[in-house]
Amino acid sequence: MIALLLATRMEAEPLAEKLGASQVAGEPFATWRFKPAEGRPGGLIVVAGMGKDAAARGTEHLITARGASTVINVGICGALSEGLDCGLRIADCGFPRPEASAQDRVQEISTQRERKKEEGGISECGRAVWDGLVRISSCFDGDAILADQPAAPVPCSLSAWMDLPACRLASVNVPVFEDHQRLKLAAFADVVDMEGYAVAEVCRRRGVTLFMLKGVTDLANHTGKQDILSNIGRVSTRLAVTVTAGLAAEKWHGQVLGTPNGDAHATHGQDARATQDARATQDARATQDARATQDARATQDARATPRKVMSFAKIEHSVFSLPLLLAGAKLGAEAKLGSAGAWPSLGVLGLVALAGIGARTMGIAMNRVLDRKLDAMNPRTAGRELPSGRMTMVAGIAVAATGLGLYLLACGLLGPPCLALSPVPALPLITYSLLKRFTNLCHFGIGLCLALAPLGAYVAAAGTVSMSQSVLLLGLFTFCWMSGFDIIYALQDLDSDRRTGVRSLPVSLGPAGASAVAAGLHVVALAALVLLWRSAGGGLVSGAAGGVAVAAFVLGHLPSIPAAKRFFPISAIASIAGSSVPLLGGLG
Repeated sequence: MIALLLATRMEAEPLAEKLGASQVAGEPFATWRFKPAEGRPGGLIVVAGMGKDAAARGTEHLITARGASTVINVGICGALSEGLDCGLRIADCGFPRPEASAQDRVQEISTQRERKKEEGGISECGRAVWDGLVRISSCFDGDAILADQPAAPVPCSLSAWMDLPACRLASVNVPVFEDHQRLKLAAFADVVDMEGYAVAEVCRRRGVTLFMLKGVTDLANHTGKQDILSNIGRVSTRLAVTVTAGLAAEKWHGQVLGTPNGDAHATHGQDARATQDARATQDARATQDARATQDARATQDARATPRKVMSFAKIEHSVFSLPLLLAGAKLGAEAKLGSAGAWPSLGVLGLVALAGIGARTMGIAMNRVLDRKLDAMNPRTAGRELPSGRMTMVAGIAVAATGLGLYLLACGLLGPPCLALSPVPALPLITYSLLKRFTNLCHFGIGLCLALAPLGAYVAAAGTVSMSQSVLLLGLFTFCWMSGFDIIYALQDLDSDRRTGVRSLPVSLGPAGASAVAAGLHVVALAALVLLWRSAGGGLVSGAAGGVAVAAFVLGHLPSIPAAKRFFPISAIASIAGSSVPLLGGLG
């Protein structure tokens, strides 16, 4: 069986469309099946995820679980040669000779650098229309090269797509955007990616034929992250056309195209034909098995839908906002009735909670929908429901629409003022995820969304937009609490954000600077909490709740605790404890 392995859905979708492939449910990786058609064989398309570890797991799955006898690794890469000018095909770009030694290759690259300088400067134009596609002859462990360790090449087959130029590939765990790294890798390779070497190593160990086709999106320099985003769609489409045409070539039928990871062009006679017949039989049986289990998988998938929706909308994170809503509603009832300790009716509390759950579901669903392409390029988020293919975008939008409907229904039942003001929280919730594309201050967008929760609950219970000092302090606490923890949360995506051009304070200020800003925001949050405790009547019980909040904030800044755990559940504890200060005000 032929299996096409890619890193992201953005790279895979043009290929799936070109091959007329249909998605397969119930697989550990996003998987499509394409049928034999017009002289080409059938097979699978699998998205393994970004990075060498993900690529190795995906390759092992295709070989051991799916019986792949030929793997074709398709994806994007960056060019390491400064001989690559804008708008030229790689075949015309003067790569150093593949047979040259590492020392000679460094000398040739340095000569190219000097020639470019004499001609008016090294080309840095990464935003041109790239149309360079290559086939990979061998792969190197780029991380070993950068660490000055021995790096032996793993060969790939070159017996197909012979019209494409052959290049050497280096694979690294962290994207390359620095000149000194480019030069070091260029002594061994022509292009760089994050997966190829791992795929080649697994195929070598398993004795499986490997073809590797790459498209250049960038120069692996300081403009690389923007260039990848600009060019990935165009390059992936060109790759899809080229791969599809190659699969339809007559040479795929009746012969073996190459020895595993070798460059042989000869067939193996009767043994090869017998092997291919056995593989064809195996593929036919696999197709029958897949059809027989399709209904069962569909049923299982349908049963899992509620669980998928809950995971997609992160229902458990509602603990962030519900205590804040209750606190805001209580402060609103106290202002309306002029009595400390007053509470709104259970009906109002229920509608406030429904509005909060609906608004939050809408916000997180829109975040997932709008960020699906960025999520696909981030190893941490590539497994989410939309980029992994476990949920369709239509289903994601339906979840968002359901959340919006619940929110508007609750606002309408709370009265005309709440319905009239409903767009005020809704618009930031729908659009806040777009801020990371434009400003490093994007963290304050989610802070604003959460801060509006207790203010809205106050209006619902008080029946007026005239805010008390206490609820304004609660809003300030919420804004600083959430903004600071969102900065901490972004620390874990620093490398991915730098690669993909996502803006954040960790990207602009570095981890230390961003952590300092988060700490400053949390100092302000605690100061607001102290003032809120005093305005709520003080008391030992609410003071103890404030003490728990202080401890949670301190834990949130311990580097020994993973950033994900500092965001959840530690920040949730800070929110619940902080909300408890006005809820328990005056007790004890």
